[in-house]
Amino acid sequence: MVTPTAQGGRGMTAQWDDDVHHALHAMLEHERHGYYVDFGDAATFATAVEDVFVHAGTFSTFRGETWGAPVPADVDLRSFVVFSANHDQIGNRATGDRPGGGTGRRRANPPCRRPRPPSCCSRRSPP
Repeated sequence: MVTPTAQGGRGMTAQWDDDVHHALHAMLEHERHGYYVDFGDAATFATAVEDVFVHAGTFSTFRGETWGAPVPADVDLRSFVVFSANHDQIGNRATGDRPGGGTGRRRANPPCRRPRPPSCCSRRSPP
């Protein structure tokens, strides 16, 4: 995407690097289903940070095939935008859960959406 058009690329100024998010999320939340299946350990996070993409011509379990290509050495790594969360990874989740919400360690009984006031603050009159 960020390779100049004269060199066969798309010539964009910047590109999202979802792999940093995926690696961080899977490592902290222990989520390993869907596209997180190939992420989750410190080595994968280091690869995402240092090499931009985890799949740079390697096998993707999620896709069931070899995926990606290495970022050419002459590409400025500042062309890649990284984040710990964005709309795609939060707004599109079925339950709208957020980082740190224990997405990989779901509770059997999730907390109610509207917390109840403590009994000392109930609207009942004192005895």
